[in-house]
Amino acid sequence: MNTSTHNPAFWEAEMRGAKLPDERFRPNLIRMCCQMQAKPGHSFSAACGPSVRKSAHRLFSKDASVDIQQGHRQMTSQRCQSQGLVLVVEDTTDLNFSGHGHTQGLGNLGGRRDVKGLSMHSALALSTAGEPLGLIGQHIWASLSSGRSQHERTYPIEQKESYKWIRTKQWVNDWLSGYTGRVLVVGDREADFYEHFAWPRQEAVELLVRAGHLPRKIHHNGALTTLGLLPQAAEPLGQMSVEVSRQRDRQPRTARLQVRIAPLSCPPPYAKSGPRVPMTLVHVKEQGTQGGDEPIEWFLLTTMLVSSFEQACQIVGFYALRWIIERFHFVLRTIRLGIVAITAVCIGMATTRESIFELVAESSAFSLVSLFVPLAAGLYWQRANQLGCILAMTVGLGTWLLCLQLDTSYPPLIYGLLASIAGMLVGVVVGKR
Repeated sequence: MNTSTHNPAFWEAEMRGAKLPDERFRPNLIRMCCQMQAKPGHSFSAACGPSVRKSAHRLFSKDASVDIQQGHRQMTSQRCQSQGLVLVVEDTTDLNFSGHGHTQGLGNLGGRRDVKGLSMHSALALSTAGEPLGLIGQHIWASLSSGRSQHERTYPIEQKESYKWIRTKQWVNDWLSGYTGRVLVVGDREADFYEHFAWPRQEAVELLVRAGHLPRKIHHNGALTTLGLLPQAAEPLGQMSVEVSRQRDRQPRTARLQVRIAPLSCPPPYAKSGPRVPMTLVHVKEQGTQGGDEPIEWFLLTTMLVSSFEQACQIVGFYALRWIIERFHFVLRTIRLGIVAITAVCIGMATTRESIFELVAESSAFSLVSLFVPLAAGLYWQRANQLGCILAMTVGLGTWLLCLQLDTSYPPLIYGLLASIAGMLVGVVVGKR
């Protein structure tokens, strides 16, 4: 999206189609968006102020008749019209609220002990160049308890948590129904199950999923075999390079991949009925790595027709763009981490400053030294990590406050900004080890 989100006209257009119980809520809804965008590290109350907060409380109390994202989805659909092919990348993240012991309605995120929180599944539309076009849909829910998850296999697919992947196709069918181009829905290994492949979709909607169950039975050239053995039956077509994003156990790097393709059909699993789903396997394997990183090997299943090396490389490039939805979720989690610490500092500043004008003058510098670097790095730098963001906020803020006390010759915000950048770099370097 090329339109600046700092422009109130942008939010007016995005919220024009929002479903509201009363039109009188719309001006305040637009103000909420503008003020939250201008103060991304603040809590909702701090960013919006008392009057807008009261309006928000009245609005959100009418949840049965409110759909704020409806207007944004309509604008996303309009932005997709100029694209010949739209990628819809999807992913799930957890929102940890374990520190909110008295909050009701939270789910169990699992782990060694009960971790209270919510789960969020987002579907983001992208151009083939990786430019975000907007959210197609977003679903937030309280995860199933451990007691129910033990018996989840006996539930129909509509009642399982994995239905979130099928729900994305329904969002695509609903919100891109008037779109005349093609749509490629890109999912990770959790989306590798038969019901997802076989679920009805529009003719122009295709799937791209990284396989996670290699022992599964598939049909290739009339013979029954397993997916993990299929690359042995395909000749290598060539090599390509791809930028690999950061993960917890892997540093970002440029990988050199050998490419193979093979047609197949995916039958229903044992004791289930349904048609075979024709697909193509695009198999890529990294040829040598540096350091202790494990070589990349991707089994990519797609319903798109892939018959050449160039088409296979294009499919791999599309899958690599999934890092954008991961960075989107990373930025949301990073903002939540800084709210508590920043709020504490704000309270301290408010009780020590003698003039409101002095507080207003320092507010912009405060955001620059604490939030600018982690937000910018989280959006545009693949190597940014959580440690770097925390150090950028704390070191930048601490340096700025120290320079205010020392009355330095140069403006304290310069020292704070440089310290914030240094904190990010140190966090990235230390995080590699």
